[in-house]
Amino acid sequence: MKASRRLVLSIGWLAIGAQGCATTESEDTAETLQASTALGDPLPGTDLTAFTAARDNFAQDEDINDGLGPTFNEKACGNCHNLPVIGGSGANIERRFGRVTDGVFFGYDRDPDNEGGTLRQLFSNGTYQNGDVSCTIPLDAEAADANIHNVGRRTTPLFGLGLVDAMPDAWFDFIAQTEPSSVRGTINRVAPPIPDSRDPSQAIGKLRVSRFGLKAQEPGLVSFSADAYDNEMGITTQSCYKGSSMLAFANENYPNNVAPPSGCNGGDLAPANPDGDPQVPVYTDDAVGDCDGGRDELQGDVHNFTFFMEHLAPPPRNITNPINFARGAAQFANAGCAGCHSAVPFVTPQHPFNGVPGNHVFFPFSDFLVHDMGFTRRWNRGDRRQRRHHAADANRAAVGRSLQHADASRRTRAQRRRGDHGARRTGCGCSQRVRSDVSREPEPARRIRQRAVNITAGRRDATRAPGRG
Repeated sequence: MKASRRLVLSIGWLAIGAQGCATTESEDTAETLQASTALGDPLPGTDLTAFTAARDNFAQDEDINDGLGPTFNEKACGNCHNLPVIGGSGANIERRFGRVTDGVFFGYDRDPDNEGGTLRQLFSNGTYQNGDVSCTIPLDAEAADANIHNVGRRTTPLFGLGLVDAMPDAWFDFIAQTEPSSVRGTINRVAPPIPDSRDPSQAIGKLRVSRFGLKAQEPGLVSFSADAYDNEMGITTQSCYKGSSMLAFANENYPNNVAPPSGCNGGDLAPANPDGDPQVPVYTDDAVGDCDGGRDELQGDVHNFTFFMEHLAPPPRNITNPINFARGAAQFANAGCAGCHSAVPFVTPQHPFNGVPGNHVFFPFSDFLVHDMGFTRRWNRGDRRQRRHHAADANRAAVGRSLQHADASRRTRAQRRRGDHGARRTGCGCSQRVRSDVSREPEPARRIRQRAVNITAGRRDATRAPGRG
């Protein structure tokens, strides 16, 4: 953590709070705001000073003195999310491993064979000096008895995810109801590791629809930010939620779950915390501190990452070639892609808790649910080029590029079940290029959009699917 980031904490929350009360449109009419003019633009009404500072924090390199490591995949969020702009996808591929026994997947995340989980971080802090002690941190290695090896996951883009985070749980129930039963996704609900105190519906231990991550494991951008900071960069944080210390991402990831020797400061050179404090572990790199008295505060970097991601605008829809657009849309529909990659328009609530525009119509082309894509498609493919059934590929087909993965869609419709290890999302929420254009919207979409307004407004009959009474 660099000291200059603290200023952004106060600016950013003020920007969010101000936008949350700025919408005056009728709850009965969804108003589509102008889409971004270029990738990486902020949403309309975003405080540009706060957005720029948060983006700079997102792109800033960390080092061992900031708490980088002991193992990590990159030195900055923006080093992975940089194509074609900060917040986009990237060429980096992280690596995972696991074991399947009698059809059951094990992620090496619990005793007696706890290797620290399936993620094999690619780098370590190597050899460094901590005072008089010379320390060496080994690289992560695959478990000796793993039989799933070197699985690759490429960095995915973040555009428009603040709009998705603003959607209420009832909306995803509605989306599931609209899908054909043969391909209907499963809603995953988890308790946020760090509830977002701006959202009255979130609380410690209270379930929320999980909408981000390849297997819908992340329920919101606050937890998503702290999780990535910990697992991808090795920087641990502690925050306060309404007087409770949140420690889900406060403990270091050691290589293969083996702690460094005594005198090595937990594997990095960030200043240690006083030992014995139940609210802050000794080797947590960046801590808010004592949460007594109802203190409610996100660690500064986590706050900035969240603010940047939730205010990234969706990319504009490219219809410069209307013929190819129409052809791609037809292929998309004929192959059955829309059964999971839903073309239903999303509409944000009138007053979103996170300060994104209210009553905003956008098209993420996803349902953000879990779908079983079969074991081999989930684990035995090394990169996105090989794993063709991916949300971003489907989205490109929807705007006029050739559809390359119709066969995968057909296999999905056949519902090839291989157990939990085969579950895949229809495009991880973090991979979605959320689109925000209602031009050429057909009448059925308009009716669904009005139902979306009803859902986000909390009306009792809103979760009935169209035509289902």
